[in-house]
Amino acid sequence: MTDYSDVIGRSFTFAVFSDNRKLAKKIIDRACELQSFDILCGVANGILDIKAGLSNIDPKLCEEMECFCQKIHACTCDECLEDLK
Repeated sequence: MTDYSDVIGRSFTFAVFSDNRKLAKKIIDRACELQSFDILCGVANGILDIKAGLSNIDPKLCEEMECFCQKIHACTCDECLEDLK
C-alpha cells in the first residue's frame, strides 16, 4: 500500500467523522485517481485510529459500539453468517 493512499483513506475517515463534507468530497475526487484497495485500507486504518482514541477516552462506550455494530451486521452471505455463530 502506498503511504499516500493510506493518508487519503485516513483523511477521508476523519473528514466524515468531523462532518467536513467539503473535505470529504475533495478527497473522493482525488481518490478516483488512486487504487481503491489502498484507499479502503486507509479508511480501515482511520476507523481503527478513531476506535483506539475512543477506547482511551471511554472504554465502555467503545464496547457498546462494538456490540451495536455486531447487531447491525449487514452482510448475509453464508461465510459471514457462519462467523456470527
